[in-house]
Formats: sequence, structure tokens, C-alpha cells
Amino acid sequence: MPRLLCVHVALCATTLALACSTGAPPGQGDVNGTGGATSGSSGAGGDSGSAGKSSSGSSGTGPGSGGAGAAGGAGGTGAAGSSGATGGVAGGAGSGAAGGAGGSAGMSPQGGQGGSGVGATGGGGTAGETMSTGGAPMGGSAGDTAASGGMGTGGGAGGSNYSGTVILKDNFDAASTLDAKWFAYPDYDMTQQPKVDTTRMHSPPNALKVSSSSSGSFIMNPKGMALPTSNNKFYARVWINFEQATSMISGHAAYLVGAVAQDNSGTELRLGMSSPGSGGDMMDLNLQNPSDGAGGEVTRFSNGFTTGGNPGDYTGAGFKFDANKWYCLEALFDGDGSEFRAWVDSAEIMEMHVNDFSANNAGRTMWGPKFNYIKIGGQNFSGQIGQVWYDDVFIGTEQVGCTL
Repeated sequence: MPRLLCVHVALCATTLALACSTGAPPGQGDVNGTGGATSGSSGAGGDSGSAGKSSSGSSGTGPGSGGAGAAGGAGGTGAAGSSGATGGVAGGAGSGAAGGAGGSAGMSPQGGQGGSGVGATGGGGTAGETMSTGGAPMGGSAGDTAASGGMGTGGGAGGSNYSGTVILKDNFDAASTLDAKWFAYPDYDMTQQPKVDTTRMHSPPNALKVSSSSSGSFIMNPKGMALPTSNNKFYARVWINFEQATSMISGHAAYLVGAVAQDNSGTELRLGMSSPGSGGDMMDLNLQNPSDGAGGEVTRFSNGFTTGGNPGDYTGAGFKFDANKWYCLEALFDGDGSEFRAWVDSAEIMEMHVNDFSANNAGRTMWGPKFNYIKIGGQNFSGQIGQVWYDDVFIGTEQVGCTL
């Protein structure tokens, strides 16, 4: 009996001790219920003991022009809750929240008309720091500011080797309609204006389609916004494709024009095609409505002949475009220097290098007008140029070549 009584008393004491230890175990969470106060509460926002909810870090930003930085790294996982006191329920592991969402690559600002380009990617944000046991980690800090890649008037082409200033640039792929950087002529008849087209292109998916007419169909820099050149000099590069070969034009037509006015009212330097009387139709350069006081209209042909001279001295065929073929055409318009030059597929056509716009080098060297506009399209005078496609247009203060 005494031994049984002692056992009974011991059991009662043990039961009492267990009852006291289970009344408010230190491992019980205050709200979420799984982690004890000393074992680390569950992650911020967790319900009923579940892992802490992800808390997105903010996108990186910076003071530079590049915009948001790249992704913050993932935050570390919260440390597991430690066990409660004797008899208590172990605190659940508090999951750390996910690190901040990655900032998008900084887009470079548009420096001027036609500016475009993507800035360098911002550096990665630092990893989120782990909070105390069970807590949500802090979001990753912002990445470094993306470098500026903008281009436009007053700046070079971002991310390229171009040494000059970009005035206008377009591959016509951004939308199915003409970009607002261009003025479409004639503005009084939209049916004659150039259109963005998908039937043929140099760089997919789009190009500019021109249906030439007697009144002209052109795109040009916007009305009232003269070409921003400090020395009245610019280079034009276009990829061009004719539905008709030059030999089939049978008259005079123009497609690339440096002009004083948007219509034909001022002096124009027209790169086009016509026939000097022998050799058939060929590339030519026509100075229309000159204001130099040294004579009237004059034309240089790509076989070397200049009107006013003897065509019998120039019997070459000149330069002719084939039909349905893409050509890289470049031209220099230098008003102050009274100079014009032309290149096709990077080869200069020497007979089209004009300084003296007179027959037999008589000394007409001050013919250059003030170039306010560059007109890209087609106009029939006595010939029918038909449909013309343009792509990858580039207007700048230095020669660009055919690769950019």
C-alpha cells in the first residue's frame, strides 16, 4: 500500500505539472498561431501560420535619364522559429517574402526629332536583407541608372558608331501609319500621300510606298520646322526600290529633293532621272528656280553632261536603276558650299559630284540654296516614275553609309 500510494502521488504531481505547461505554450503565435513569440512569428501577412506573403520590392529608379534599374535580388528566407519551452508546440518556419520585382531596362529619352534607342541595362539591385526570425525580407534596392542612349538634334545616335547628329530616322516598322515626325504631302489630298506598306521592304515588316504623281507625293520634315543644320549641309541615306527601271521612265521625274519650301514655289535641288538626248534616261540632278542670279534652270546628268554644253561630247549611258531591286542611295546636300554628291551601294557616282553647276566649267559656283526641307517620294514632270518604296531612311549631319 505505501508503494502504490507513492506512485499515485507522483502521477498526480506529473499531471499537475503538464497542465501548467500546456496552459499558454510559448510556441503559440499571437495572431497567426503557428510560431511562438520566442520562436519567431510567421512572415508578415501570413494567415493562420502559413508562410509569410511575398512583398514585391519597388522597381529601381535613378536620377539619370535611363529610367528604372534592373531587378532587385531575391530576399533571403526567414529563419525557422525555434522550439518552444518544454511541452510547447514548435514554432513554424517563417518563409521570407520574395525579393523586389525587377525594374525594367531604362529606355533612353528622345533627344529630338526621330530620336530613339535603348539605354544600357541598369546594374542589378542588391539582394533583399533577411529580417529577424520568420519576418519578411526587405525588397532589393534599386539597380544603377541605365546609361542614356538617346539621340536627336544635338546628339549622336545612341549605341552606334555614327559620328554626326541624327536629324530624322525611320524604318517605318513602329506602326501601320506614318509617324508624326513626318509631314505628308500633298496635305490637301490624302489619297496621293505616301503610305506605310507591307508588300515589299528592305527591313521587315514595313516600308514606305509612294505612288508618284504630277503634283508630287512626298514625306518631309514637318511644316514650319526647318532642317536643324548649323551650316546648311546634310546627308540623306535611303534604301530605295523602283517598280520600273530607269530606262522605262521616258521623261523627267524626281524622287529626292532638297528644297526651300514644302511646295514647288522656292529653289529646289532635285535628284531624279531624265534623258540628255543621247544615252536614254539616266540619273540626273536638276536645279530648279535658282536664286544665284547666274542663270536659269540647269541639269547635270550622270554621264557628265550639263545643259548648255554639247551633248555630243557626253555619249555615256550614265547610271540607271533596275526595277524591283533594293539600292542604298546616299546624297550630300551642301547649300553653303554649293556642293552635291551621290553614292549608290557605297560607290560614288563621280559624274554627279557637282560644285560648278555650269557647262564646260564656266564658273557657276554660288548656286546653293537654303535647304529648309528634305523631300522623299516621287514627282512626275514629263516622265512616269510609277511606284517607289523607301526603307531605313536616315538624315544626319555626317555620311552614315549603308550598314546602320
